[in-house]
Amino acid sequence: MIAHKMMIPYIYENKAVSETVKLPYLMYVPESYDPEKKYKVLFFMHGMGERGSDFNHLKDENYHRYLCYVLEDEKLREEFILVAPQCEESCCWVQYDAMVCYVKDENYDGEACSDSLALVYDFIENKLVKDFSIDGSRIYMAGLSMGGFATWYTVINKPHLLAAAVPVCGGPEPKKLHQAKDIPIWAFHSLDDEIVPAICLSRAMEIMEKEKATDFHATMYEHETHGSWIRGFKEREVFDWMISKVNPDPEIK
Repeated sequence: MIAHKMMIPYIYENKAVSETVKLPYLMYVPESYDPEKKYKVLFFMHGMGERGSDFNHLKDENYHRYLCYVLEDEKLREEFILVAPQCEESCCWVQYDAMVCYVKDENYDGEACSDSLALVYDFIENKLVKDFSIDGSRIYMAGLSMGGFATWYTVINKPHLLAAAVPVCGGPEPKKLHQAKDIPIWAFHSLDDEIVPAICLSRAMEIMEKEKATDFHATMYEHETHGSWIRGFKEREVFDWMISKVNPDPEIK
C-alpha cells in the first residue's frame, strides 16, 4: 500500500465549475520540494468502482501501479508530483456510451465532460499551476476503464496538455480521434473484455493508422477480460516510454 500511505488526501472545489460537486484527490509532493525546480506531473484516473469519497477504494496497487513505480524509486520520487483524483459517485468521468460510438458508429452529441473531470482540468489550471512549480511539458496521464475513457477524452479535447498517455480498456470518440494523432499514446485492451468492447481499441488502431500517427502504440491481449490493467500496468517498459516523452507545444508554459 505504499502509494496510498505516501499520498495525502485533499478536496478541491470551485463553485464556478460546479455548485454541488467536489473533487477529492490524493497527492504526493516530494519532501525535498524546491520551488526553484520544475517537477513532472503524473495523473492516475481510476475506474467506475472507485468513485465516491472513500480513498480506501484507491488502495489496490494493481490500479495505481504507475504511482508505485514513482514512489518506490528514490530518484523518481524527487522528480514527480503525483495526483489521483476521485470521481463523484453518481456519474462517470466521461459521459458517453461506448456502444453508441463503436457498435452503432454514431458520434456523441451531448456534453461528455462531467463536472468531476471539469474540476480536474480546473484544478490543473487554478491550483496545481499556481501552487507548485511544474514542468508543463512533462505532464502525463494513465487511466483504467472509466479512467481510460477520461484519458482518451483528455488527449482528444486538450491535445496540448499531456506529453504522453496510457489509456487502458477505455475508448475515444472515434470521429474526434484525429485530434490526438500527434500525442504519444500507448493503449491496452483485451479481446474478451465483457464490459468495454475491444472494438474501442481496434477502431482506434484503424483511425490512428489512417491518420499516420507517429507515436501511437496498442497492446491487445486475448484473455485478460475487463482487467487488462493488471497485466498492462506491469509492463514497465511502457511506463518508462511514457515518462521519457516531452511535449513540444505545451498548454502550460
